[in-house]
Amino acid sequence: MFRRLPRFAVPLFAALGVATLMAATASADDEDEPKSKSTPKGGIFEGRWVNNKRKTNGPMRCDLKPSDEGDWSAVFEGTFQGSPFKYEVEFSAKTVGTKTNFKGDKTIEGDVYQWQGTLKGDAFNVKYRSYTGNNGDFTLKRAKGSSKDDSKRKPPKRG
Repeated sequence: MFRRLPRFAVPLFAALGVATLMAATASADDEDEPKSKSTPKGGIFEGRWVNNKRKTNGPMRCDLKPSDEGDWSAVFEGTFQGSPFKYEVEFSAKTVGTKTNFKGDKTIEGDVYQWQGTLKGDAFNVKYRSYTGNNGDFTLKRAKGSSKDDSKRKPPKRG
């Protein structure tokens, strides 16, 4: 009724069990290590926005801040055809190593915008699309001297 296992099977299964146990222990040890000092941080970012549908662009400033719950918030300021704008948004975020990926959406002047972005080092890049077809990107770099608590810089010059 029962077949006998080959002679090599018992040591093989024992070795696999020990290897699995060692891998599980090593994985648990990795989780206990403190986070790297290079974990992305917020701050002031400056650069340009582009709208591909309208063929427009302009200067932009962003004050990006992490929250205690893991999400992030941002205030984007800039100019559109000589008129200033300012929008507050919230992002869901996931940090992997030194890179943080963002997602979010917001209704602005009746149009729903969705965006995805990446913060890595001093670069914050965002791609966006709205329900009415507005789409483009923000290409921003950390402002000189910016830290996560720096929110007192002046908005960008009108362009």
